[in-house]
Amino acid sequence: MERMKRVWRVRGHTKANQIEADEGRKFIIKFSEEVHHQIPNKVKIFGWRTACNNLATRQNKYRKNLETYSTCSICGRETETSFHATVSYTKSRALRQEMRKNWDLPAESLFQFSGPDWLLILLAGINKDRRGLVLMILWRCWNLRNDAIHEKGEGSVVGSVLFLNRYSQELNLNCGSKNSRKGKEPILSMKTCTESKVNLIKDSPNPDHKRIWEAPPDGWIKINADASFEANNGTCSIACICRDHSGKVLWACNATGISCQDVPEAETKACLLGLQSVHDAKNASVILESDNSVVVEAIKRRNQGLSRLWNLYEQIKNIQDICLDFEVVKIRRESNQVAHMLANVARFSGQSYFWLGHVPLAVAVLVETEYVKPVISNI
Repeated sequence: MERMKRVWRVRGHTKANQIEADEGRKFIIKFSEEVHHQIPNKVKIFGWRTACNNLATRQNKYRKNLETYSTCSICGRETETSFHATVSYTKSRALRQEMRKNWDLPAESLFQFSGPDWLLILLAGINKDRRGLVLMILWRCWNLRNDAIHEKGEGSVVGSVLFLNRYSQELNLNCGSKNSRKGKEPILSMKTCTESKVNLIKDSPNPDHKRIWEAPPDGWIKINADASFEANNGTCSIACICRDHSGKVLWACNATGISCQDVPEAETKACLLGLQSVHDAKNASVILESDNSVVVEAIKRRNQGLSRLWNLYEQIKNIQDICLDFEVVKIRRESNQVAHMLANVARFSGQSYFWLGHVPLAVAVLVETEYVKPVISNI
């Protein structure tokens, strides 16, 4: 009998490990799809391990009783986490500073620890080319850390710069260097405007393409909703954020793995999620903004009995009737970047979140940057 119990315990443990391994493989595949295909697999796997906090840092070794303390053996001041080893380490900061001379990297203010999903949040706000460059630098920083601890410590920042530049040329990576022809590559530039703010703009001479968010009138709240549709598996990730007339974040939320057939359905579900999250809708004056014109017009018409999505529109209509005042507005995609970024966070992490009164630090930088003072409105 005891032998049978041991066998079943072993089988149960093996099955649990198999499920965990399957989930890990799915995450690796999804993570790899969001990174440029020219990035080496070893760098993608490193990025996945960093995102899962699975690097062999002193903190992780200490948790498994493999180390007597979790403090970094190089600086002797901070706990050696994956963020510390790849971002805040002295040589890591120096390497990023030098690589900015040749590579178009995100602003330094975005390299902040915003929680366990700091890497996913950082990658969600940039395009595929930049995601690859960020992972390449973090990967090299981890090698510098290993060289300092386990080898002779002869790895230098200058040598790493030469290595990364040569390696990127061999891989034909689009580094967005300052020597490239301006306007010829569709690169999203992120340049520091002040020491505390980041000005996110498109590389376009048209000032109307600036990513701005106009605050609602006093007494109103504004909800921005967006969705990220994945046609290959018929699912979507949706997100919304609610702010008041002063630009203060009241709440934000996202969800992932939601079944849908096309982009309009995904965008409609994002709008519905935003309205369902409104507290005390009877006393709320709501402005709902979306960058999908089809969904906005459908909500305005209010009569969608023959639509395939009539059930969703009916739920939106019921909440709309409860609100004290309601208006739905079509905006440019460039004015909906915060909601778009939150949807990407859900898509990357595979998890749903709800933030009350705040958003992750990397998203908060964008919230602060795109704020525009309220304008007079007849709404």
